[in-house]
Amino acid sequence: MLNKQKTKRSKAKNTGFTLIEILIYIAITSLVTVGFITFILSITSSSSKSYVVSEVNANARMALDIIASKIRTTSDVISPKEGKDDDVLELTELTFALTDGVLYADTSQITANEVNISSLLFTNLADTGQRDSIKIEMTMKYRSPGSKEYEYIKSYETTISIRR
Repeated sequence: MLNKQKTKRSKAKNTGFTLIEILIYIAITSLVTVGFITFILSITSSSSKSYVVSEVNANARMALDIIASKIRTTSDVISPKEGKDDDVLELTELTFALTDGVLYADTSQITANEVNISSLLFTNLADTGQRDSIKIEMTMKYRSPGSKEYEYIKSYETTISIRR
């Protein structure tokens, strides 16, 4: 009978977890959790960077398309003169200018407030008497709230000729 009681006590002692087993469980669970959180943060960062890149590229494409369309259909380029450059493009019909990092066609805003044009230069590549050919150089960046995933700067360059 005494033997039976000892066996019952021994079995009762072996039914719980040891301290080492609990520590190993906590360590494995912590590693899995940290890995999962790192993965989620990485996906969020990539998504933010992708948004910033697409926003800058979309604004640049739209601005360059509008300028190109207006140059092709204008009757004359007033400024810059042949062989000169300027930060303002003045056509017979309208004027493109940069104000506080935003591109305007006369009073109409072309680029969104989320992007900033840090440099804009129009160069008239034509010689006197030739049809005007305007080279556009533009550097655009995202207006970053300070986080690295929101930092993006890209330069664009193209040349458009008047159709006359």
